[in-house]
Amino acid sequence: YEQEEVVRLRLGALKREEAELVEARERLERERHVHIRELRRIRDEDASRFANHRELLNQRYLLLDLLGKGGFSEVWRGYDVVENRQVACKLHQLNAHWHE
Repeated sequence: YEQEEVVRLRLGALKREEAELVEARERLERERHVHIRELRRIRDEDASRFANHRELLNQRYLLLDLLGKGGFSEVWRGYDVVENRQVACKLHQLNAHWHE
């Protein structure tokens, strides 16, 4: 009977340890995806034609950092120097070969 109790207690401990490991793995996977998304955002920001554009847009908006990128546009976190507030600036990139 003692051996069965030892095995049962050990099995319980192993199940708790397994649950903790599964939880830790899920947390690490979430962190990994956050880091991958940030690396992609940084890569896209570095490749943006607006990356070195630190003058004011329309004498009003200062681009701070890239928030996201789509097929034809980018969204930047910006600062409106007239209103003194943070804004999102959506910048469209038109193809040079398009007419009208």
